[in-house]
Formats: sequence, C-alpha cells, structure tokens
Amino acid sequence: MSEENPMRARRPATPLTMSQIKSTTPTSNHNPPHLGGFHLAWLLADDVRTIRTKDGIERTVVELRDPRRLSQSVVLWLDGPADSLASAVPGTLVQLHVDAVRPGRGRGELIGQVDRSAVEAALARAGGDAR
Repeated sequence: MSEENPMRARRPATPLTMSQIKSTTPTSNHNPPHLGGFHLAWLLADDVRTIRTKDGIERTVVELRDPRRLSQSVVLWLDGPADSLASAVPGTLVQLHVDAVRPGRGRGELIGQVDRSAVEAALARAGGDAR
C-alpha cells in the first residue's frame, strides 16, 4: 500500500487579482497594506533641502545612501518646502517603505516615490529630526 502525501493532492492556490483584493478589503480610515515597493534602511546622505523649480514650485530633496555601498543612492522628491525635515541630521539611519523607484540621472542613482508623511514619520522614528 502506498500512502499519498495529502499536500500533493491539493491544487496550488491561485494569486488574487487587485480587483479581488480591493473587493475583499474592508473600507476604513487606516492606510492600506503595502502591496508593492520595498523597505530600506539607508543613511541620510546630506542635509534635506528645498529647491525652487523653474515654475516657482518649492520641492524638498531627500537623499538616502546604502550604508554597504555608498555609491548607491535613492533621491526622494517631495512637494512643498523642507520645514521640519530640514533639521534632520546627515548620517542618520532611516528605515522607510518606498512605493516605487525608477533610474536616476547618475550611475547608481534611483528616484524613489513615497508619501511625504512616510518620510516625516521615518525621520521622527530615527531620531534624526533635531540637531
């Protein structure tokens, strides 16, 4: 008599589509779970600064560097002035969830997409929001 493995008899689960996930997720005021992107724990490379675009719009620039490979960086462009982010100390280890990245201009440079509130919360958790 041969015994069959009960795990082999089961069909593999099929992954849910985004519409199925959205339809089964209850609506609430909480943030939805992160379905993409990646988490990183990188160093704040430089002072957080505000620049003004040609159109006169203020943007905040945050640069993070990989502590193991300092040639790798993620630049975050946020809407509005730096304000409270400007007091962040370079060299602070920041743990952050980045929603998406794309290649930047330079070698080893990535441009990250993230909410400003997530960056503010990450810097506050890191203790890098006061000089």
